[in-house]
Amino acid sequence: MMTAINKANLPPRQKYDVVIGLEVHAELNTKSKIFCSCSTSPQIDKNGNPLPNSSVCPVCMALPGALPVLNKMAVEKTITAGLCFGCQINKVTVYDRKNYFYPDLPKAYQISQMFHPICLEGSVSLSNGRVIRLNRIHSEEDAGKLLHDDINDQTLIDFNRCGVPLIEIVTEPDIKSAAEAAEFLREVRSRLTFAGISDAQMELGQMRCDVNVSLKPIGQIKLGNRVELKNLNSFKMVERSIQYEIKRQTALLDDGKKITVETRKWNDAKQITTSMRNKEAANDYRYFPDPDQYPVHLPASYIQKLKKALPKLSGDYKKDFINLGLTPYDTEILTREKKITELFLETCKMNKDYKKIANIIINSKDPLTKNQIIEKLNFKPTNTDRARLTDIIQKIFAAGYENNKPIDKLINYFMGKVMQATKGEADPELTKEIIKSFLTEK
Repeated sequence: MMTAINKANLPPRQKYDVVIGLEVHAELNTKSKIFCSCSTSPQIDKNGNPLPNSSVCPVCMALPGALPVLNKMAVEKTITAGLCFGCQINKVTVYDRKNYFYPDLPKAYQISQMFHPICLEGSVSLSNGRVIRLNRIHSEEDAGKLLHDDINDQTLIDFNRCGVPLIEIVTEPDIKSAAEAAEFLREVRSRLTFAGISDAQMELGQMRCDVNVSLKPIGQIKLGNRVELKNLNSFKMVERSIQYEIKRQTALLDDGKKITVETRKWNDAKQITTSMRNKEAANDYRYFPDPDQYPVHLPASYIQKLKKALPKLSGDYKKDFINLGLTPYDTEILTREKKITELFLETCKMNKDYKKIANIIINSKDPLTKNQIIEKLNFKPTNTDRARLTDIIQKIFAAGYENNKPIDKLINYFMGKVMQATKGEADPELTKEIIKSFLTEK
C-alpha cells in the first residue's frame, strides 16, 4: 500500500525541482571589432588608464550612412568555440537585428543571431557525471558601458566596448544547483582560454553570465515561471545569487504566491537580488535578418581545417597529468588557468618529480612566479655550454648599457638579462665568470 507524501513536511530542497539555464557572454580576443576596423583595445592615458570613447568610429556610433563589414576572425573564433564544445556548425549562418532602445546601444538595435546561429547543440560534462546540453553558440556585437555617477546624479556612456565581438553560449535548462552552474562556467572559461578564443577575465567584464532560475513542484512536467539574473561577472556571484533566488522563490511558493516573470540584478553588498524590469520575450525584440549583412557560407573544408588546428584543451591536459601520477584534484587546479598549465609543463622539463612540482605550484600564493617555484624545487641549472652563454652575453653587451653603475650592479643587470634569455637555465657561476671577463675587457 502506497503512502501519500505530505510535501508540507519536506525541507525546501525536496519540495521543488530547481531548473537553471545559463547565457554566457564572452568577448572574443580579436584585434578589431566585429563590424568595423576600430581596435578592441582603447587608447591609454599617461597613468595607464583606458581613455573613454577613444576607440570609436561612425560605424560604432551608428552615424548616418555608416555600413558594417563583418570581421572574418570573429566568425572563425566562433566556429572554433563551437568545435570546443562538440557543436554542429551550420553551413550557412545569418545575422539578425535585435531591436531595443537603451542608451549604450546607439543604433537602437544589436546585430546578433536568432534564426541561423553559427553553432548548434554541443555539451559539457560535469564531475558528477551529468551532461549539460548547449542549445547554441551565436555571434553578436557588444554594447557600450554605462557609468553611473551617484554623487552628481548622472549617467555617462563609454562607447569603447560598443561593437566588440561576443559569443553567447546558451544552455538548455539542465543545471540543477548553484554548484553545478559554477562548475559549468569554470569549464567554459577553461576551454575558451586554452583555445585562444577569449581572455575571459570576468573581473574585466570579458566574460559575463545571465542566469535563468525557476522552481517547480517535484514530479511536475511543466516548468515554473523563470527569473533572469542579469550580468553576473564572477563565479561566487553566480553561486550566491542562485542560492538566494532559490530561497526567495521557495518562500513565495510556500506562501501560495506566484513567481513573477522578471529580470533581477544581484546586489553584492546586501547579498540579495532586486527587481529591474519585466522580462522581455523574443517577439519583443522584433528579430529580422539584417539587410546590411549577406548570409555567411561556411564550407565543410574550412570547418575541417579549423577542427584540425584546435589546440589541446584543459580536458586533454587532465588526462596527461593523470598519466603522470597526479591526483584528480591536482589536475583540476593545474588546468584551471592556461598560464599555470604552461608553467607546470615548462618546470617539468627541468625535473621529473611531477608530484613535488604540482604541490609547490598549487600551494604557492603566486603560482605564476616561476623563479620562486624553481628556488623551492632546488633545481640545478642545465645550461653549462660556455660557447652558447658567451654568444648570448656578447649580444647583450652589444645592445648597450649604462657603464657608470657600480660593478656589482652591472653584474646583477647582465645576470638578469642572461637568465631572461635562457629562461632561467643558465649556470649562475659560469655566467658570472663570463660577464666579469667582458666587463674587464670593457
